[in-house]
Amino acid sequence: LDGIDTGQTGIEVAPWFNPLVPKREGYRVSVIDVFDRETLLRRAQADSHIPVETHVLLEEVDFVGSATEIASLVPQERHGTFDYIVSSHNFEHLPNPIKFLQGCEAVLKPGQVLRLGQVEMRLETDTPGAPAGKKSLTFRVTYTAENKSLTDAEVNQRHEELLKRLETAL
Repeated sequence: LDGIDTGQTGIEVAPWFNPLVPKREGYRVSVIDVFDRETLLRRAQADSHIPVETHVLLEEVDFVGSATEIASLVPQERHGTFDYIVSSHNFEHLPNPIKFLQGCEAVLKPGQVLRLGQVEMRLETDTPGAPAGKKSLTFRVTYTAENKSLTDAEVNQRHEELLKRLETAL
């Protein structure tokens, strides 16, 4: 995430077991989620699709509630003090995205930016032509930069990096 470093103070919305700005790496980040860490852990343990080794990656949740209520979840004295907010693949699930955006404006320092990322993923179990026992996994990725339009070469480089990570993980 360009422009974010461990010296800044931020918020990450519902990182589950894959935070973009992990506390364990020194980021000064507060986490908002609808569940506390203990509940997230129980849910992860109950889901056989979530590898056990990822359970330790669950972050402590600082503000429990819907991200739509970010302005009321974050104490008033901390409004206007955050350098960034990161939300990946959450925005489309919010019951009131406009209220979320207004709340982000309230808690961010003047001139700071909300970074929204979205990777849409679909698991197709009945893909025509797929070999027996195989499934199709579809990703839609949007590449953006905070301060400029990306060139084809920059997008291609980021895409190649993503493909390498996926090949390793899958």
